[in-house]
Amino acid sequence: MTKTERVVGCVYYDKECRLCCWLAKIGHKYIAPSLLWIGATYGETHTSAPLAVQSLIYEESGQYWLKSEAVRQILRAGGWRLTAWLIGQVPLSWRDKVYDFIAARRQKICHTLGACNRK
Repeated sequence: MTKTERVVGCVYYDKECRLCCWLAKIGHKYIAPSLLWIGATYGETHTSAPLAVQSLIYEESGQYWLKSEAVRQILRAGGWRLTAWLIGQVPLSWRDKVYDFIAARRQKICHTLGACNRK
């Protein structure tokens, strides 16, 4: 991010989850570099967020989105508007079930992708 770019929003993720850290690194580098990416300890409230980090959280202008809607809003903020719109066509309850499915298996997914070996 250059000095002239402004931060649009903040992404809070679990800094102790290696898959989360790996995905945050990809998100910051390729998807939404203008966002502030903050690693927080799972279950604790970060100093700049009124919510305990128990899932992905995206904050913009005082509004907060969680789980799959946070993913959608991050894509939108990063300029991936068509992808965000397409994801939005799937009902929120279905999207969150997929998010929860992946979250419950993140250690196995992490090892499968080899993300646990990277920092």
